Amino acid sequence: DPSPPRRRHQRSSPDRSPPRHRTAQSSSDATAPTNRTARESDSSPTAKKQGGLQTNVAAEVAQLKQAQSRQIEASDPAELGAGADTVRRDRHGRKLEGLNAMLEMERAGDGAAKPVKPVWGSGLAQQRSKKEQREYEREWANKPLAQYEDNAERDASKRAIERWGDPMAGRLALDKAKAKSNRPKYRGPPAPPNRFDIPPGHKWDGVDRSNGYEKQFFLAQADARSKAELAHKWAVEDM
Repeated sequence: DPSPPRRRHQRSSPDRSPPRHRTAQSSSDATAPTNRTARESDSSPTAKKQGGLQTNVAAEVAQLKQAQSRQIEASDPAELGAGADTVRRDRHGRKLEGLNAMLEMERAGDGAAKPVKPVWGSGLAQQRSKKEQREYEREWANKPLAQYEDNAERDASKRAIERWGDPMAGRLALDKAKAKSNRPKYRGPPAPPNRFDIPPGHKWDGVDRSNGYEKQFFLAQADARSKAELAHKWAVEDM
């Protein structure tokens, strides 16, 4: 037969099932001394740590903390940063040199930097209105208590109030727009009056180039007023 020799079974038993494992009871007696030796070696302080459940974790943590505290006490405080200036960094870890220099200047100028009180729950318009209200109250607190009817300032403030349905509201808005206009104005000597009270342009050279009608118009009005006044005086002279 040229085929290689076949392996013979170690057992000549007629049972072809795989070999069975030994029970724990049968092997407990043999492994008991080995487990006892392992427990004794784990309990020794110089034993090498192995995986699995550790029962003395609290003691190890306490020993580690004691070692760290002894190391910190033995080290130099200057090396640990005692007395050093505060270094401010951004979220990427870069130093904020400009902020550090500004804080040092403030600290050298007026001592400790004053804390800035943050403003929460209010916008710019609300802060502006509160500031105007405080200024208004401070101004009226300095004024005398007695106020009379001929107060020009109070009359001007009453006139400046805009009311709904006011027929002169458009005129007030127009006057305000003219007052706030950025157009150049005439700054020379006073110009001759006209019927509509229109000021001259900013480039006027001061020469009256009209036909003289405006002047004759105002002279006629003045003559009529003077005649009317004389006629009234003559009418009531005998009374």
